[in-house]
Amino acid sequence: MYFEVELVRDVAVLAENFKKDVPISQGSIITQLLENLLQEKATKDHGYFLSVTSLKRIGKGEVVEESGNVLFPVVFNCRTFLPIKGEILHGVVHHTLRLGVCLRCGPIKYAFLSARKMPRYQFVSGEKPVFLSDELGKIEAGVVVRFVVLDLRWIEKRGRFRKEFVMLASLEGDSLGPIALSGSDELGLYFGLDAFDDLPPIVSVSAILKTLLLPLYLWSFRSLRDGLKRVEREMFLKVQLPWNVVIPAENLDAKGLMLQKAIVIRLMDEFATKKATKDLGYFLAVTTLDKVGEGKVRQNTGDVMFPVVFSGITFKLYRGEILEGVVHKVLKHGVLLRCGPVENIYLSSLKMPDYQHMPGENPFFLNDKSSKIEKDVVVRFIVIGTKWLEADREFQALVSLDGDYLGPIA
Repeated sequence: MYFEVELVRDVAVLAENFKKDVPISQGSIITQLLENLLQEKATKDHGYFLSVTSLKRIGKGEVVEESGNVLFPVVFNCRTFLPIKGEILHGVVHHTLRLGVCLRCGPIKYAFLSARKMPRYQFVSGEKPVFLSDELGKIEAGVVVRFVVLDLRWIEKRGRFRKEFVMLASLEGDSLGPIALSGSDELGLYFGLDAFDDLPPIVSVSAILKTLLLPLYLWSFRSLRDGLKRVEREMFLKVQLPWNVVIPAENLDAKGLMLQKAIVIRLMDEFATKKATKDLGYFLAVTTLDKVGEGKVRQNTGDVMFPVVFSGITFKLYRGEILEGVVHKVLKHGVLLRCGPVENIYLSSLKMPDYQHMPGENPFFLNDKSSKIEKDVVVRFIVIGTKWLEADREFQALVSLDGDYLGPIA
């Protein structure tokens, strides 16, 4: 679902944004790169752009004769979101129709779960229509649903769609279905879905289903392009935080400060060094600067402190969540995995009862079906417990393979 890719983009710095004989700052190039990625939004091969994780190289700028703009080739690493057929994901229902339901899953606004693909559920009409199972499981607007991805289609441009993916989902399998009651604020925050609220009215959704989603049953899609480096599946929180950003006096000039750019760059630096908190998890990225308060000059230094409010993305493991991690150490009694920024995730041999430890120079765990868990293998697991270490400002986790669709996947 999440990938780390290396990309190259030509970044144009407009002529009016720099002065003659004054070097163009790296900050202005980075700011323009971020703005360009926001506009580009997604590509068919890489999925949706989530964040720039590292800047690798800025090439020599070349002046465009016609405009006077300066074009810089930039090489950077970027985290992207692209579901894969067969993956188990979560989404929030935003529309309930007789033919099925529409869900949001991260930046994907239209994941369609057909009534045919949830055979244990019956449609119940009314002012607030729902799908109801014999066990009284309920699927309605606002409910979080765990599903498996059936297929995915990229739409370059069609009607109101531009650079979007649409997805088909299914509940055919174990451990799939609704996992939260309607209106769960915690889970709404947990999946970071409140950033995608610009949904069309119900009439538009019905039209979209007829023209785009239902025909997916008849289409045969080409497999997604190989060559991407797979990284661990992660669970994100979208949070809003207050912060005090101090701009050093030497960054001020006679005409004042290019306020927002300077604050964003400084905020990103401080955010990266914060690492983690017990309540919010690991800090990953600043997404938007929501509010900048009035600056106050510090008398002793001349620095200016700005109170700001911003939105950001954090990573936190939750008990009961199904994630993926990479094995980095094999022990006699279990294995240690990494999942995103969490380095110490322990999978005990007691929690993978079908596997036997095989000692040797490169030890591994093996089951009767020759499925192997060894170093660098990706393992899908369920979280059974977490622990916050205040001194190290990091989390530890215990995980298990007790459940369906769990175990090594690559």
